[in-house]
Amino acid sequence: MNERAKQKLELKNREKQHKEMVKKIVAILNKPYSVQESDFPSGYPLLAALQSSTHDFAIYRNFSYLHSRVILELQDQLRELEGRLQLLDRLHSESEDPEQKERVTSRVKDMEAAQMSDPVPIVVDDTTLSERAVLLEKIQQKLVRYDEVLVHARRLAEFQRPTDDEWLNLRKWYFNRQALSSDDEDEFIRMKHDLITLKPRTESGKIDDWIRSLLVTLGKGQITVSILGSL
Repeated sequence: MNERAKQKLELKNREKQHKEMVKKIVAILNKPYSVQESDFPSGYPLLAALQSSTHDFAIYRNFSYLHSRVILELQDQLRELEGRLQLLDRLHSESEDPEQKERVTSRVKDMEAAQMSDPVPIVVDDTTLSERAVLLEKIQQKLVRYDEVLVHARRLAEFQRPTDDEWLNLRKWYFNRQALSSDDEDEFIRMKHDLITLKPRTESGKIDDWIRSLLVTLGKGQITVSILGSL
């Protein structure tokens, strides 16, 4: 075999070895590994291990009542600010002073009038602001916060509710393991009306249901965890 043929064969062998190595690495990264429940201290570490092991146990509080309370609170704060803005607009628009009337027709005139006639000028970064400008800034900040909470609440409303089986399986696991020592802290598992699941919108088969039931019935066993996380 000549030198050129030897080089070709060597290159081919290197490429083959490289491909095999890449295959092994991918296999290792994709392969789930099993850990014993005893590897996690009883309590929140064990609970987190269970609820992160599969989407079927990824069940959490929605706090829909608290979302409503916060939304209502921000809504009424905005109502108050809206009323103050309307009152200020009416005060200037109904004024007999032409310069005051112009404050609702021109933002620049409003700022100029603030510099000239407001009893206590509001100065921010060496700029005199009108009462209207300050009020609108407060409205903007509050409105952005209100919108954020509203949008997040809407997104949470799209999450699925756990099925009866998923909820009961998690409750059984709690009963068998007694992971949390405080009744107050594990009370959430009984609040089925306020629970949501991170499980994707796909239907699980009967084999998955059987595995979940087996894990709950045994109480102790292995928890499957993926290196790459749940996809």
